[in-house]
Amino acid sequence: MKRLFAILILLGLIAAGVFGWANAAWEQPGPATPDGKPRIILIPPGTRAHAAASMLHDIGALNHPLIFEFDLRWRRLAPKLKAGEYAIPSKASMADIAAIMIEGRSIEHRLTAAEGLTSDMIHKIVAADPVLRPMYPEEDLGPAKERLVLFLEQYWGGPTTYSQQRGHPRLRMRHNPFKVNPDARDRWLAHMRVAVDGLGLAPLQEETLWNYMERAAFAMVNTFEE
Repeated sequence: MKRLFAILILLGLIAAGVFGWANAAWEQPGPATPDGKPRIILIPPGTRAHAAASMLHDIGALNHPLIFEFDLRWRRLAPKLKAGEYAIPSKASMADIAAIMIEGRSIEHRLTAAEGLTSDMIHKIVAADPVLRPMYPEEDLGPAKERLVLFLEQYWGGPTTYSQQRGHPRLRMRHNPFKVNPDARDRWLAHMRVAVDGLGLAPLQEETLWNYMERAAFAMVNTFEE
């Protein structure tokens, strides 16, 4: 009996030590980036705490993904994580990362081209395409660019401003008045490919974003007429 009691005490001390270490690690500075710039990560909708921790570890933002996941669950924060594209500062602690993802501090207007073009210029390039231009009947391209940004922000877990202003996205219905054939689809994807390549995302995040772009583009096709 005494031996069992001693074992239980030892196990309790070990558990307390592990718990204390995990709690202390929560606030400790995380890994630094080589150039001091933030790490960019894209967390898709529906991503659970375990997968998010693994993704953060893959880009070098976490040293201990299991501890991050444990702390999230112990603190009941796991269900509060939001999808989105995030800039994780160099040396961000696990507490800092959790706060960014819980508050949904997604990067805004992140879509830029490899040549350093802004999102406004990217939209003008797309709209200047002779096949795509008819889909932008407004002379001022500003509102169309803003709608695209708001939609992408909402889809990836950011503010729901798009739906508040325009209702359900209903993308296919909104594109029905326009001729969206395979040529238009491929032209749009070509412009978006330039933009995505300029983001500097980690391979997994780039693949996730591009897969969505491709699915959306193929879904908008409403005719095969030339």
